[in-house]
Amino acid sequence: MKKIAFMVTALVVAVSMSIAIGYTVSAQSSAAATDVCTGIGALGPDGSCTEPSGSGSVNSAIATAINILSWVVGVAATIVVIFGGFRYVTSGGDSAKVGGAKNAILFAIVGLVVVAMAQVIVRFTLHKTISNSSPATSNSGTSPNQGAGGQQCPNGPPC
Repeated sequence: MKKIAFMVTALVVAVSMSIAIGYTVSAQSSAAATDVCTGIGALGPDGSCTEPSGSGSVNSAIATAINILSWVVGVAATIVVIFGGFRYVTSGGDSAKVGGAKNAILFAIVGLVVVAMAQVIVRFTLHKTISNSSPATSNSGTSPNQGAGGQQCPNGPPC
């Protein structure tokens, strides 16, 4: 019974610390975002950053949904790893119980890797979508007043 109480206490402490750290990071990133918006002149009259034109709201919604899903899967995988470790410790040498516990831990870790890769793929895709829809990047990285061959265009492209 003491082991179970200890495991529950450790889980509560771990979750509490995760939440506290998350709020701290969120507050810091909010202040940093405001500083960046002020620096680039994108701070709106109401004090918020103005979204660039295009599909920013769709991209923002997709990114938010993926972040929430990743958070939920991360918490679930952490709980499964803890539960699998508990099953492994209490298996008493029974090979079937040990195998089940190892599989639970393995599948939870594989799930975390899949979620991490999904984050990378979605962020890469959203970044490419935003940069391809931006008019400044339509000339293969040249400045807005240069044509495709690098020549200067007096009235802007096309020239």
